[in-house]
Amino acid sequence: MSSNQLKNLAGIEKLVNLSSLGLSYNELSNLSRIEKLVNLSSLDLSGNQLSDLSGIEKLVNLSSLNLSGNPLSNLLGIEMLVNLSSLDLTYLDLTYNSLSSLYWLETFFHLTTLDLSKNNTLETLSDKLFKLPKLASLSLDKTTIIYPPIEQLEPEGEFGEANLFRVRNYLRQLAEEKDYLYEAKLLIVGEGAAGKTSLMRKIKNPAYKLPETPIASTEGIDVEPWFFPFDEQRPFRVNIWDFGGQSIYHATHQFFLTKRALYILVADNRKEDTDFYYWLNVVNTLSDGSPVLLVKNEKDDRPREINESVLREQFQNFKESYATNLKTNSKDYSRLLDDIRHRLKQLPLVGSPQPKKWLDVRAELEQRANQDNYIDLKEYYSICERHGFKNAGDKLQLSETLHDLGTILHFQEDALLKKTLFLKPEWATQAVYLILDNKTVQNSYGKFTSDDLRRIWHEADYEELMYGELLQLMLNFKLCYRLNYCENTYIAPQLLREQQPPYTLETKDAVTVFYKNYKFMPKGMLSQLIVVLHKDIAECQKLVWRSGVVLERHNTRAEIIEHYSAREIRIRVVGQHRRDLLTEIMYELNKIHSSYHNLQYEVLLPCSCEEPHLFNFETLKEFAADRASIQCQKRGCRKSLKARDLIEGVLNVTDDEKNQNIQNVIHIETVGHLEASIGNTTTNNNKEETPVKPEKPITSSWANGLFYLFAFVVIIMTLGFFAGSIPTERFLLVVVFGVTFIIVVGIFQLRQDERLKESSFIQLITLIIKQLPLIGGIVRDWIDKKQNKQ
Repeated sequence: MSSNQLKNLAGIEKLVNLSSLGLSYNELSNLSRIEKLVNLSSLDLSGNQLSDLSGIEKLVNLSSLNLSGNPLSNLLGIEMLVNLSSLDLTYLDLTYNSLSSLYWLETFFHLTTLDLSKNNTLETLSDKLFKLPKLASLSLDKTTIIYPPIEQLEPEGEFGEANLFRVRNYLRQLAEEKDYLYEAKLLIVGEGAAGKTSLMRKIKNPAYKLPETPIASTEGIDVEPWFFPFDEQRPFRVNIWDFGGQSIYHATHQFFLTKRALYILVADNRKEDTDFYYWLNVVNTLSDGSPVLLVKNEKDDRPREINESVLREQFQNFKESYATNLKTNSKDYSRLLDDIRHRLKQLPLVGSPQPKKWLDVRAELEQRANQDNYIDLKEYYSICERHGFKNAGDKLQLSETLHDLGTILHFQEDALLKKTLFLKPEWATQAVYLILDNKTVQNSYGKFTSDDLRRIWHEADYEELMYGELLQLMLNFKLCYRLNYCENTYIAPQLLREQQPPYTLETKDAVTVFYKNYKFMPKGMLSQLIVVLHKDIAECQKLVWRSGVVLERHNTRAEIIEHYSAREIRIRVVGQHRRDLLTEIMYELNKIHSSYHNLQYEVLLPCSCEEPHLFNFETLKEFAADRASIQCQKRGCRKSLKARDLIEGVLNVTDDEKNQNIQNVIHIETVGHLEASIGNTTTNNNKEETPVKPEKPITSSWANGLFYLFAFVVIIMTLGFFAGSIPTERFLLVVVFGVTFIIVVGIFQLRQDERLKESSFIQLITLIIKQLPLIGGIVRDWIDKKQNKQ
């Protein structure tokens, strides 16, 4: 009974035998009379106006309950939810509510699946919730939880499902002995030579005097600690990250711009070269909306006006701006320092509890980092054991948490890198940047060899034993790939030639997909895709350039071109296996998209018209799900097209695993990154729209099953009528071809009902046509034998 305008349930009490009832998207404010339906096991009440749940507690057989999208934040709603603990609920959906407390859930001992996604007012979860004995699935998609720490809640799957094993492990260790963390991360970003390093030094030492000669631009990343009093008893530690502003470093921002940090964007007023929209988008997308302060560095006391109201309207995380001359400490400098300290103290997780042995191990690792850049895994285990660790899984959980916080680098999923802990992430990344900054490598358009690595990493810090690990780090960051045909030779795609090499691509029967209308397009996505798919680069790895690549596999070619200024990636595939290759490309591109937060874009598919209209992929999926046709929007065309055929023409829909990943990743939340189904035409994290139901297609009476049934009856009656009036041999021939025709009719019917794919349909028809001469030959042989006997 979903999607009606029901305001009450008058008469519902008569349906006493109901076991499942759907009442979603109505206008119900109470559930009067529902208590009579004691046989209900499944009840969907999503999208109503319920604040009073009286009556549900009497449904003693209820095991599945959906209450998403109801105003259940008030006291009455929660009191009634408490009463539900007497039920044997195993599934409970509370998405899209405004819940701030879940204490009443602690007695739902039969609960196995709980969905708390999109509850913006929910910040903490009690330890008792994770102790529910049967709870196996907890979804927290788009719900910002402060406790337990996000590093422990980090989702396992595509839809925000919490890692319950990891959280329970954390809580177990926390119960042994705990301490409190007073630490935060401050990241300074902006264009090269804007004054980022000068600001870092002056934050650490307000009396620092800038030298007369300009400070050399930061190459890569510098990380330095800064301490100030948190209160009378405790110091507060800040890790200041100073990022090089050169564009070559932008591709690695995604690995270091983290959540729950304070960001400072430094702009050089004299140069006026800061792209505010780019940098604010970078921070917003990669840090999931962490606060940003703007520092307008008035070099030579040159002021600059910026339309800040427009920026604040678009970027809610843009907090304050300060105009100051870093050389003279003029204007807002002291206010800036006060605001930095204040906002750092207010960041999530400051003062949060941590297992004491975690903090003890971390302190020893930081002390060790004063003399060593890295240690091996065995040595890390020894340090953990000295501080009370006994379980190997607990040790790895800590290193994973420290990796997520950016304190160390430990890639546990990589067979080579898992043996090493990089104690100073800036040292490891600095080694990577030495390759990208090297003039010889740049002049070779990103090509380098193992000998080049030994020449560039010649300092004592980079022992030869670490060459393999550092190179693997570059491969792990998708900053380079190994050439297939040349041993010990590598390519960094962000340094490739700008010029597109000459090649030909047959456009007839090409399948094209557009990724367009990015609200913000991060730099380096195409480079990552090139690294992932480099083994298929056409013409012996030659058809690749900075903004494009041509792939070749099994007589099939794919052209991928990024138009950064237009915020577009176009994929065009031709050849025998074009759908397979396109499915693979989209799968990998969507995985890259999902590594960013709140990335918004559209996936568009062209129709088959002479001047094609671009259909939104999400809209096509909705129409295809209802087996509906969709109309071309081009003026003068308005042709009705089957949505399913359009999708089948692009994707290999039989490749369930990859296609499901594509559908999961290209959804309204994405890139994200990742809802159970696709709803909107754009990937938008902040707005959820109700899909519009497509109209049913108007089809001809000749295009349905009645026509084929009619044809079948006519054939049988015709055969019966002529059975006694024509010679036996001719009648046999007519019967054979009549039966064949009936088979063909059945095949057409299956295709019409879309129970048979187009490719299978063509194969069956081809097979029948090939068999016609054989059938005719058998009939002729039988006739000849009969005549010889006579």
